[in-house]
Amino acid sequence: MRELSPEFDYFIIASGASRRQLHAMSEEIDHVFKKTLGDRRLGIEGYEESHWILLDYGDIVIHL
Repeated sequence: MRELSPEFDYFIIASGASRRQLHAMSEEIDHVFKKTLGDRRLGIEGYEESHWILLDYGDIVIHL
């Protein structure tokens, strides 16, 4: 994505079937990024509404 946007290198899209699944996915992603990469989330959008969730890790943006 760096060629298209100077804001981030990777944009990951994943889907879940329910609010509970989206929450579990976002929490597991946070856990794995923190534990294995030492990386912390810079921002999160849409978590409360849970129609979609956007996780911002700087160079990586994940849309659930």
